[in-house]
Amino acid sequence: MLVGYGRSNSRILSMGLAAVASLITLVGALAQREGAEKGADFTAAVARADQLRAADRLFPAARAYREALALKEDWYEGWWYLGSILYELDRYDEAIPALERALLERPNQAEVPALLGLCHFEEGDYQRAWLALSQAMEAGIGQLEGIGYVARYHYALLANREGAFELAGRLLAELAEAGHGRKPTLREALGLAVLRIAALPNELNPELRAPVLLAGRAAAAVAEARVELAENLLESLVHQYPRLPSVHYFFGNFLAQTNPARALEEYEKELEISPDHLPARVEAAAEYINREDFDAAIRHGEIATKSHPDSFAARHVLGRAYLEAGRVDEAIGQLEAGVKLAPDSPQLRFTLAQAYRAAGRPEDAEREQQEFLKLKALTSGNSP
Repeated sequence: MLVGYGRSNSRILSMGLAAVASLITLVGALAQREGAEKGADFTAAVARADQLRAADRLFPAARAYREALALKEDWYEGWWYLGSILYELDRYDEAIPALERALLERPNQAEVPALLGLCHFEEGDYQRAWLALSQAMEAGIGQLEGIGYVARYHYALLANREGAFELAGRLLAELAEAGHGRKPTLREALGLAVLRIAALPNELNPELRAPVLLAGRAAAAVAEARVELAENLLESLVHQYPRLPSVHYFFGNFLAQTNPARALEEYEKELEISPDHLPARVEAAAEYINREDFDAAIRHGEIATKSHPDSFAARHVLGRAYLEAGRVDEAIGQLEAGVKLAPDSPQLRFTLAQAYRAAGRPEDAEREQQEFLKLKALTSGNSP
């Protein structure tokens, strides 16, 4: 009986397993069919969205990309195209989540954080704009045409707004040198940078617009190596606005290579107007070192370090002045403080090595010399 009972249950179990297997097969077939239908729907939706985008029908294209993304949420190109279209439509608040999703799918793309940063910029969220554009710059967006120019320009605007005038001026001058120097918007941004005005163009005091534009024209001419035009524009600038901060400093920098004596005069004029102007103070001290007027260099360097104790440039120029004047221990103190502020500065390491040699500390001098060589190789794009 027990044997018979076992065989009966075995047959029932076999029949149950067969039914389950058939059900699984049916479910699999249905899922495969549904997947094929969904894939066909997605392909058709992509084709429709791409056609609308190619025809420049942006509103229906955006709707079509949303429909396609509802079928395939991890479609990078769809999020990118949707974000790009919404940006062109000035719907920045809607473009931002689409671009954030595109960036999630492909975090190493340069174009996506660039456009995301531009959307944040247009929304007035400058902190997020700075972060996104910084990521784009690190990814190489500045080397690309089109969006590369726009991203680089806005990155420079934000750098200038934060007071990073040297960085902003360098980036904008590179754009001018590359052929964009005739653009009024670029000239205005250049003017803000060289006059060290921490503002966006739309935040500028209307009374300052004329000198800013004149300074921007001069800066663009400098970048384009149109020396005679640049000098004429700068002469006009200092003549029309002799009491405007940073005007004489800008002119002095222009003259530094060809006429250092007059450049020094301009730096001193700047300091009469703006006693706390750190770059003018540092450049004046450096020129006095070149003239071997170490007392004057030390005076300027000490004022600079007192007013800007966290400036490695001030520490460096004062350390150089002390070293040239034979005040070696004081030089080492300033240079070591400078290295703490800017450990990646090859110039500071080089001067500190010189100071250690003068103090009879060859091991310390050799260590700093090796750091200098390593940093110099890195900054020139070579491996150490």
